[in-house]
Amino acid sequence: MASTDDLKSVEKAMRETIEVFFKGYIEATNTRDPSSVSTVLSPECMRALAPPSFLEAVGVPRDISISVEHYEAQYAKEIHVFSIRGYDIRNLTVDVPSRKCAAWTIYKGDISDGSDLEMQITWFLDFNEDGTKITHIVEFVDSAYTIEFHKKITSLIAASDAKSSA
Repeated sequence: MASTDDLKSVEKAMRETIEVFFKGYIEATNTRDPSSVSTVLSPECMRALAPPSFLEAVGVPRDISISVEHYEAQYAKEIHVFSIRGYDIRNLTVDVPSRKCAAWTIYKGDISDGSDLEMQITWFLDFNEDGTKITHIVEFVDSAYTIEFHKKITSLIAASDAKSSA
């Protein structure tokens, strides 16, 4: 059984990892570097998106599992049409013995068409033994908003690509 000091050390590491992970989305849109969202992910970290109704609405298989590389590649296509200014954590639960975390976040930013971004995400994160790396992610999105956001950025990306090709 882990000592109290060991658990406190792991909790501190997990909380620092969580903060770096959430801030990575701001950094990624500021620098246009999608790898910023992955700095505290283990190389084998896989990401699941939920709920299944959202996935179906955007034409993605319900059981998709996304690698770090795939997520970064997709994010690279998107981050030039929006930016994230900040985020609020509305609820954060850290389960040190299980090396898990649940958090409700609200990201705020700007979309290149002048509209505001306010995306709510609930995260379920698994960590490695020392709490310094995230090993699995379940990202539960606000379906109605995210479907509209996806449509908007897809359109903006297409318009930007068409402008570049002209």
